[in-house]
Amino acid sequence: MAEQMNLGGAWRMHEADSETWHSAHVPGSVYADLMADGTMPDPFWRENELDAFERMKKDYVYQRTFTVTEAQLAHAHVELVCEGLDTLAHVSLNGREIAFADNMHITWVWDVKEQLHTGENTLEIRFDSPILYCAKKAEEAPGWESSDATPGFRHLRKAHCLPSPFGHHSCGFWIAMTCSAAVVSGMIITSREVRPQKLQTSCLGDLLAIFLTILRRHNAVYESVFGGLGCAHEVVAVGVAHDILV
Repeated sequence: MAEQMNLGGAWRMHEADSETWHSAHVPGSVYADLMADGTMPDPFWRENELDAFERMKKDYVYQRTFTVTEAQLAHAHVELVCEGLDTLAHVSLNGREIAFADNMHITWVWDVKEQLHTGENTLEIRFDSPILYCAKKAEEAPGWESSDATPGFRHLRKAHCLPSPFGHHSCGFWIAMTCSAAVVSGMIITSREVRPQKLQTSCLGDLLAIFLTILRRHNAVYESVFGGLGCAHEVVAVGVAHDILV
């Protein structure tokens, strides 16, 4: 039976080129944490969105410590499961980078048993600036894009906000031109003896994996549609490949 440790709750964060730490909460976001202690003004007030947008031209680091027991490490597999990293995330354990995530729409799973030790461990996530990343990609591979969006946005698997040049959405709703970085969903350490069997998928399987991932966010719908059909019960990404677990 799998044993789980929830890594949500109190973290700390700082701008990568600053030594000033801020209290943080996971799930959460850079904007939410900076607003909580008064560092950043409400981006939905007057022209504060311009300040918020500039802040995302920088990198941010999230960090927390947690305790691992001998019993947890005695399991054959100890995995770090991240259900929502938004978006360009360098994940490090005890000072060693173990993975890089570049898609906020999927769940990432990494076996971290070899990087953990009994006692206190440190987990750190560095988020690269999505704005600078998109700008670089736009120069490397230019192409048609919406003039209302951040240049290069099509190169990033991130939720997009598309305000018009006048600050209004095409449907008539005002939307601030913001672009945060965040741990937007659950993060856990799972210890178990046997990993679920992985079945490599085709292109059609990849589409199914994405579809099932979306449905997982809506448990009631998921159970009513797939509960009695014997279909895959969970979808994760290991590395950069979609896998269907059965």
